[in-house]
Amino acid sequence: MRVLAPNENAKALDQAIRERLADSLRYVFDKAAERLGLDLAQCAAAVDSIRQHRQMPHVFACYYQLVFAIKQNRLDQAASLARELLATAGQNPNFAIEPYDRETLGEDFDRFPALLFAEDGGNRRMSGVGPELFAQAKDRVVAALDLLSASDPQSHQEILDLWCRLYVARGSDRPDALSFGGVTSFMVWGAGFMNGEAFTSVWSTGQFLIHEITHALLFAISTSAPLVMNPLDKSYKSPLRPEPRPMDGIFHATVVCARMVDFNRMCIDRNLLDGGARDDMARQLPELERRFNDGVELVRREGLLSERASLLIDQSCATVSQAA
Repeated sequence: MRVLAPNENAKALDQAIRERLADSLRYVFDKAAERLGLDLAQCAAAVDSIRQHRQMPHVFACYYQLVFAIKQNRLDQAASLARELLATAGQNPNFAIEPYDRETLGEDFDRFPALLFAEDGGNRRMSGVGPELFAQAKDRVVAALDLLSASDPQSHQEILDLWCRLYVARGSDRPDALSFGGVTSFMVWGAGFMNGEAFTSVWSTGQFLIHEITHALLFAISTSAPLVMNPLDKSYKSPLRPEPRPMDGIFHATVVCARMVDFNRMCIDRNLLDGGARDDMARQLPELERRFNDGVELVRREGLLSERASLLIDQSCATVSQAA
């Protein structure tokens, strides 16, 4: 199922997001560079680099924490974050699968979850991954990317165009830990995060990839104008999750369901999996379709949708109907 309009592509969406970041940073540097002790030429070069090529998730995470620090008058911290950003913006990364561990990420090991799970009041979901689990999960991701390339080349290309990093983590060991399967966030743009313990087959890993890259696409599309206009502080009983959610989250989940139905159906029709995985997939399809139909009913009844969001729901319905 195609989420993008005919005149859109994932690379252009990433470019538009970087343009917005560059514009915002230029404003921040114009107002605060001297107070933070920053070199103006370095600031200008970083802004140019952000416009010109892809950026590490580190750059986006530093930007958000930089803005928070300036607003709270924590200028020493703001200056440190700005220097980190300036040192990284020149990098032009390609897609890679990496472990979520302190050795790989440094300060981002704590910075990323603080942004990803801000609503939880801290990281109660994600822990560092060991080398054995990372190696096993990486092999499954590589195989799942091959499966996507054969079944859904468009989604495969979206992953390569929107993500420069996929981090493999595991669930938290804390006694008050909340569940974690995967997560994507605009504040850590360019990265997906996967619980390597949660996806134990190539097929389930492929579903994770479809799930998270669809969220990334919807985040990117909505940067220019919101897809759903319902207030974010109003929650609805979700047919897709046990806890109530804002309508924007229910809309996202409904479109995600449609794309997962489409992916599963293509894998079955093209005989891309062995018998056991094929049977598992066929058994799960009716449940995915039921959840999608429940989501559509709620979105159409309660959702305040933009024209683009309404079109996406119509496309999703056509996709699931075709797959049935």
